[in-house]
Amino acid sequence: MSTITAARKIDRLYEIRGTLRLMASPLLWTARTYVLGARNLIHVIHRKPVRKVERPVRSYDSGALARARALFPSEYMRAMREIGFDNDDVFLAHLRTLPVAIAGGHSFAAVWDNVCDDERLTDSEVESLSREAVAMLGRDMEMEGLL
Repeated sequence: MSTITAARKIDRLYEIRGTLRLMASPLLWTARTYVLGARNLIHVIHRKPVRKVERPVRSYDSGALARARALFPSEYMRAMREIGFDNDDVFLAHLRTLPVAIAGGHSFAAVWDNVCDDERLTDSEVESLSREAVAMLGRDMEMEGLL
């Protein structure tokens, strides 16, 4: 054993220093964590004021919104809520987008493709949406004077 010690040039206090370092490391880590936490606490206390960003003005056509409101099937929506549909239901969400798409706010073809491709809707719900869409299209044509 003495040859290994001599080859590494380990002094007599090597093991004692290692033991002291191991014993001191939790205290150092604790002190370091405390100092970092205190530094973060100072940042929390002295917050910088947040500048509010103004929202851009919505660029919806007021005529299209008025037509969408006129096409909106409020009685049908009220009846569906009484049956037990809640506002977060997928069926009612698609039903709310149809008047805006018909009135010109969005592409009706894209909205209708989303309705047909939605796997969460049953066939009867898609059929009911198609009936309501046809009724809305008819009311829209009446409003334009085409029917």
